[in-house]
Amino acid sequence: MSAHGEKDKLAIALLFVGVGLAVLATFLPVIQVTGRSELLTMTTWDVLPWFTKLKFVALALLLAAAFLPQLHKWRMLIAVVAVVMVFLPAISSFISALYAWGTVRADIVRLSGQRSPFVHPGIANLVLVAAALMVSYAVWRIESLGQPAERNSEMVEA
Repeated sequence: MSAHGEKDKLAIALLFVGVGLAVLATFLPVIQVTGRSELLTMTTWDVLPWFTKLKFVALALLLAAAFLPQLHKWRMLIAVVAVVMVFLPAISSFISALYAWGTVRADIVRLSGQRSPFVHPGIANLVLVAAALMVSYAVWRIESLGQPAERNSEMVEA
């Protein structure tokens, strides 16, 4: 029984580290633009604050689903939505920076001082991949370790 508890601690630790990295990535550069004199950076919080707030809600719901038995049957769906929401603001920010008719692109052109600045992804994207992998593995581990224990308890009750 203690080995099962140790594995659960690892899954919970990975879940918290993954969520922490996803939150940290919100404030790291997701878009980098080479300007005339410096490298301009933008975070997902700068570009899409509402998507970022939805990401925070999804991550909080994921943490709740890991601990609340009432949310057990929804845990995998919540995990999928949370992982998608980890990437959605970053991908949307990058596309907004490339889309010529958007306000983000106009701001980038104005701030960089160039008509066609080079936009490339920032370090936040790498951190988001690490966060998504950690969260996915943690949820998989919680689910796979929780299944046999739940089946055994059902068999004992019957």
